Amino acid sequence: MKKVVLAVVALAAASCAVAVWSQGTRPSRPTGGIFGRFMSCPAIAVRPPSAAMVDGMASELQLTRDQVTKLKSSLTKYEKTLEPLQARAAQASQALRSALFAANYNAANVKTLAAKAEKAEAGVISASIDAWTQVRSVLRADQAGKLQGLMTRRPGMPRAGFGGPEGGPMPPGPRQ
Repeated sequence: MKKVVLAVVALAAASCAVAVWSQGTRPSRPTGGIFGRFMSCPAIAVRPPSAAMVDGMASELQLTRDQVTKLKSSLTKYEKTLEPLQARAAQASQALRSALFAANYNAANVKTLAAKAEKAEAGVISASIDAWTQVRSVLRADQAGKLQGLMTRRPGMPRAGFGGPEGGPMPPGPRQ
């Protein structure tokens, strides 16, 4: 059962990656707020907040100094882990895309490259879930609920910690 679920998640991730790459947008940089229009892609949907966002969220979530320290530490570690995983996923997705449009199309090669892309994307998803495990171990239940609210607000709305008037500048990228 676990293998089936992993295979489905990996297939969905690869499908999202191909769709995103075909639009010329990198899945590691969602547009329009935290998730933007790529929320249906698992790697984006499970992405935790960045370490840089912790200070901005601290007052809204009523974080203690100890919680801020723990969150920053675990999210910084996650971001360092994520960088090479995203690079591998991007390379695998690009190789798949190139094979799809190659002059000499090879279906077997495309399937092999799709499996590699799925595996690479699954690594990104797994690292994000591990980071969420760390985040959730630090937050109280009420704080986790508030964090969900912060991360699901629509782009353009004021967001503590995520930009807007009280949260400082918006993260880079086009706004919707």
